Amino acid sequence: LNSDGVYDNSTPNAVCSWIQNAANKRGWEILMFHDFTTDASSNADLLYPIADFETIVKCAKATANLDVVTTTQGANAIRCASP
Repeated sequence: LNSDGVYDNSTPNAVCSWIQNAANKRGWEILMFHDFTTDASSNADLLYPIADFETIVKCAKATANLDVVTTTQGANAIRCASP
């Protein structure tokens, strides 16, 4: 399973490309965020602008062949798929 941390220098376009790449490969893309800010930008590695997060969510929902799930839902899907 592929996972990537999303930090203050991760642009929505870059993250969207990760999502689209996973969908094209019919694979996983686990996005890890630490904390959010309502500021338009941040210089703190672990704070991510909520407006950019919303852009990423819109991209994910608009990406064909992609299920957007929580970590718990994804883990449950793996358990259900196991023999």
